[in-house]
Amino acid sequence: MKLFNLFNLLLLIIITSCSDKYSECVIDGVEVTVANNEVSVFASVKTNTDIEQYNWEFSDGFSEASLNPWISHDIIQNGEGFVELQVDLVNGDICEHTTNFKVDSYITNSDTCDINIVGWNLNCSQLEVEINIDGNPYDVDVWWDFGDGSLLTNGNKHASYKYKKKGIYELEVGYSHANGCSDSTTRIVQIDSLAQIIN
Repeated sequence: MKLFNLFNLLLLIIITSCSDKYSECVIDGVEVTVANNEVSVFASVKTNTDIEQYNWEFSDGFSEASLNPWISHDIIQNGEGFVELQVDLVNGDICEHTTNFKVDSYITNSDTCDINIVGWNLNCSQLEVEINIDGNPYDVDVWWDFGDGSLLTNGNKHASYKYKKKGIYELEVGYSHANGCSDSTTRIVQIDSLAQIIN
């Protein structure tokens, strides 16, 4: 009987020592959050050895290796998608998990700070220009540079200016707003003849 117990004890020691050579890696939870088109993923991994890295691969072809159990990625279209996670352990073992998600509120980011020249009239040396600012904000600081050294900072979206010499000039108009928006645009002005000055 004692011999049988001794044999079982030795067998248990052998099995235990062998099992210690193999690490356990379990991805027991993956949390996915979708906000507009940004997909954020957080993984909970249980293991009895050190993790070397996290390998992420999204259904749109984006992949990244990181040392963190979380990642964020922008998906550029609506629809079903997935993210695959492979966790590499320092001893060479791996564990894997795939999680599905859906993007149904993709919003195209657009520049809402644009300024454009929408009206343009040049008669001899007399220039009339009108601009438009996206969103038509109030209280904007508009400035005009007519390219001949003359500046105008009246804040108006319309400018009237008479050039005094023939030549080619670069007109630039821009604006800034308290909301952080600013933009500028240019146009070439060619003066071939001067308007008659009437006193």
